[in-house]
Amino acid sequence: MSQAAKILSFLIRTRNHAADQALLLAWRRAEEPYRSALLECLLDRGQNAATLELIKEYHSLSPSDQQLLCLRIESLYGGLFQAGRSVDLQTRLNALTIIHQTGYLKMADLVVQMLRDHNLTVRQKAGLTLLTMARRLACWLHGQIAAAPRDTRRSFWSLPEGEIGTVQTNASLPGIEPPVAAEYQAFRASLARAVADFSIHRQSETLLAAMALASAQDDPFWQDRLAGFQPVGRAIRQILPLADSPEAARFAVSALAVPTLRITAAKVLSSHTRPHYVLAMAQEYSRQIRPEIRSGLKLIRDARWLQPQLIQPDKIPAASQLELVLLVRHLHVAAEEKAKYLAVLAREGLEATARRAIAAIGRLDRKVAEHYLYQLVADGSEPSAKLSLAIIQKRGLQHTLSRLVHLAVQGRSDLPDSIRHRIAALAFARYRATFDRLDEATRRAGGRALFKMDSVIDRLWLDWASDSDPRQRLRALQMARLSGPRTGCRDALGQRLRQEDPRLRSFAAACLADYLPGDRQVRQWLQSCLHDPDPRVRANALEALGSAGGLEGLDDPDWLVPFVGDDHPRIRANAVKALLQNKVQSAQQAIRQMLADPRPDHRRSARWVANQLEERMIGTPIAAAGRQERKAPAGSPGRRPVPADAR
Repeated sequence: MSQAAKILSFLIRTRNHAADQALLLAWRRAEEPYRSALLECLLDRGQNAATLELIKEYHSLSPSDQQLLCLRIESLYGGLFQAGRSVDLQTRLNALTIIHQTGYLKMADLVVQMLRDHNLTVRQKAGLTLLTMARRLACWLHGQIAAAPRDTRRSFWSLPEGEIGTVQTNASLPGIEPPVAAEYQAFRASLARAVADFSIHRQSETLLAAMALASAQDDPFWQDRLAGFQPVGRAIRQILPLADSPEAARFAVSALAVPTLRITAAKVLSSHTRPHYVLAMAQEYSRQIRPEIRSGLKLIRDARWLQPQLIQPDKIPAASQLELVLLVRHLHVAAEEKAKYLAVLAREGLEATARRAIAAIGRLDRKVAEHYLYQLVADGSEPSAKLSLAIIQKRGLQHTLSRLVHLAVQGRSDLPDSIRHRIAALAFARYRATFDRLDEATRRAGGRALFKMDSVIDRLWLDWASDSDPRQRLRALQMARLSGPRTGCRDALGQRLRQEDPRLRSFAAACLADYLPGDRQVRQWLQSCLHDPDPRVRANALEALGSAGGLEGLDDPDWLVPFVGDDHPRIRANAVKALLQNKVQSAQQAIRQMLADPRPDHRRSARWVANQLEERMIGTPIAAAGRQERKAPAGSPGRRPVPADAR
């Protein structure tokens, strides 16, 4: 071992002031790597006198040596206390710099004492150091709460000692221990003393530090110092409008529940427009939704930050987006402003945000909600459009749905198919639910518009026509009859001819008349209906075949003759009508016999045929009989119409 190594080993083992001074002298004169080794040795010894000397020279050290001192902050504990009380200004400033760099909470008492320093620079730096320490602690506490389940979150001001966990507060200084419960409570106590001495040091940074960790409703901390006549209360009312930091926003939210600060807090929360301030405000409000705070929120009538152009949802975390939606929803500003802001979040935010924002729009004034929900669908953004349609359906916004149906019928090319399908499905559900209340003209127009809108209507109609309730199946057939022939309905109507319910069979036969004369398959289905046991089915089949050209191409239309003598008046009338349409001369005798039949129902049906075919029988006795029918007095048997449901 060399002589120098022996001397160094001896000095390290020796615990006295002389050895410390010798090591300090060697450290000052040594070159790397010996200089770093000697500095490590001094920090390992941890003697107050030696560490005080290191702190005195901190401003002149290399960055690597400064970083080493910060990493070994525990070794500087005693030296920092001595440096904070030193008569040398630079030494006191160096001590504050180290504490500021490390956020060393155990030195909070020293920093509070230095707020009384006779030098203004020291007082200002002490206030700034206290604020930095409070901000770091507040950020750490907020991170702890953000990681908790949403239903268990609370304001970080209400956390008891046992809930303060252990995470790293300063990523750039990995050697710094995270705060523990005792350090947190000790720091709050030191901060309370700094607030109590505010009238002496007048450092506003101490109040900002207190606002970062103490709610305005924390009476044990403030001890009535927020009253209007107190220096602290007056200073906070001056600081709040000027401060745009997150802690100021959180404090302002809690101040809504304090009578002496409520007006100031409302003005402040209305005026700031910086995104980080607004997000902090929303975050704190989501954790403190209490009646007194919601009552104070009513004072915010004109929020300057409620401007869509200030929002960039892609740069806002998911949790903050949801908190922002909640805050906007509870504001007492104009519904139009809220809807405009929420619509941007719905279009550009995450799916969960869009769901909350659209639901909030749906709770607004009906007229405003209809306008913005319509725009969200019409814009063509598929996720927000689907969510908007769900709210439109839930609230029953029929005017908006009608506008969307018109939009879909127009065939907008930029409207996604999935949205068009959804609009058509909602419109069909509405049409089906209100079918019984609609007049015939509205049923016809609505049905035709629906079938024109989207192919999905065919499937929905088939589901309706296959409903377990026979009444619903009958309404589906009525829609098909009013809407005109459609390829998607043809086969389903043919299948309904085999239904057990005779009403469905008879109505299906009437509907199939629209598909003649060109469809041979339909003509065969109707001819098979002529042997149906129910007279209404046979009557409708005869009417369809006769009036729609169903007899064309038959070798011998005289097969209708047996029906001319049928006992059912409608079957007989429709057979005579078919013969008159195809062979007028051979049917003259049949209708004369029917007009002279002693049964009133047969005579009325004959007169109905004469009225229907008046133009073909001009100048015949049958036409005269039809004119006589129209002149019959009201209430006479000849004026009774043929019931629609019997056809």
